[in-house]
Amino acid sequence: MKFAFNQLLKHPMREDLITKVISYNHPSLEEYIEEIIRYKIEENQGSIKETATELKISRSKIYRYLDKEERNHQK
Repeated sequence: MKFAFNQLLKHPMREDLITKVISYNHPSLEEYIEEIIRYKIEENQGSIKETATELKISRSKIYRYLDKEERNHQK
């Protein structure tokens, strides 16, 4: 999974990799987005600000995804 994801980030137009990542590892688009966010946060050494800038989304959107994932794990 990590290899396919790394290749996806390097070559975003490779539809075959996108299909593999979504089909085999992410049953929903929301989980796919959460995985990307978590990967980028790790890559940015925990910096939400840098992650938001790179992904071109707001910091609050990142926190919403992270909070939603935490709530889902508590059920």
